[in-house]
Amino acid sequence: MTMSRAAGQDRSDTTVGPTEVRTYGLFIAGEWVASTSGRTFESHDPADAREVVGRFQVGTAADVAMAVRAAEAA
Repeated sequence: MTMSRAAGQDRSDTTVGPTEVRTYGLFIAGEWVASTSGRTFESHDPADAREVVGRFQVGTAADVAMAVRAAEAA
């Protein structure tokens, strides 16, 4: 499952405004993709734990296998 670039997405699935938080994909085989789990986690600013700096994909064993296959093919 790939994140659509047609919607103006490259590293994230949202256009970030002053209060919006980016969701970052996994970079596999030259494309930004969502995790096969569909789950994300939030990363917080260590200086202010109330501030979310981004959401990141929760990678799975299947995602790792996909990345390894892509690396071997490259």
